[in-house]
Amino acid sequence: MIEIFGKTQCHNCSKAISAAKYYGKPYEYKNIEYKKYRDELCERINIFENDRMPYIFIRGSYIGDYSDFMNYMEGTQGGFGDQPF
Repeated sequence: MIEIFGKTQCHNCSKAISAAKYYGKPYEYKNIEYKKYRDELCERINIFENDRMPYIFIRGSYIGDYSDFMNYMEGTQGGFGDQPF
């Protein structure tokens, strides 16, 4: 399961959701504008930077932001960079 912690109007958050859909991976989007999700995120990572969206976890392990997520997916699924959405 992919967990995407993000906020509305976040371009990279939308791209991460699209990538999860593209790969057919189950995901859950958690909008940190809601206190319960912001608190959950802050409990799971030491440093929360509002400008580094989204925060992505796979099977409970922190992967990073959108670019880290894409690097992970390219390394495990292959060929994402040359595929259209």
